[in-house]
Amino acid sequence: DDDRFEPARPQIRRVDGWVCSFVAIGAGTAAEPAQLVVAPVVEDAVLEAVQQGANVEVTGTDSGATVLGVAAGLRAAISNLLENAVQSAPDEAVDVAISADDDRVRIAIRDRGPGLPEAVRERLFSPHVTDRPGGAGMGLYLAQRLVTDVHGGTLELSDAEDGGTLAVIELPRGEPEA
Repeated sequence: DDDRFEPARPQIRRVDGWVCSFVAIGAGTAAEPAQLVVAPVVEDAVLEAVQQGANVEVTGTDSGATVLGVAAGLRAAISNLLENAVQSAPDEAVDVAISADDDRVRIAIRDRGPGLPEAVRERLFSPHVTDRPGGAGMGLYLAQRLVTDVHGGTLELSDAEDGGTLAVIELPRGEPEA
């Protein structure tokens, strides 16, 4: 293994994630949404983040929650949000929880970073908006497009009550399979 390429690996993973997100957006607009159990999709994104060294804890899960969606698109959105959460406080745990009611499935991702910077708060979901050195500002833009355009849901970011940022995806609940 050549150590000269080690500094480039995170950027390569980031670009790969963007490509996957763009492909998922295209697939989502072309593909027919299917019945999708949310927990395994979230668990796949969490496992990938953990394999890359992130400290992610799944603090709650509604294992039977279903939506009509595209698995690759939902996974890409969650992966982008997890990457942002981990980057905001790399040494702290990121909490992920899935909950559902009769109408909606909620995926909450909470970090323990400094919170949302005022300078980018109004333009969070615009492309190329970032406060990170070397960042390209595509993660939140792509996540929002995947959640709203492909899944008919919402994505909101807010300051968490006791510090950090809370990202919440809400998706219309799919009917359970018979």
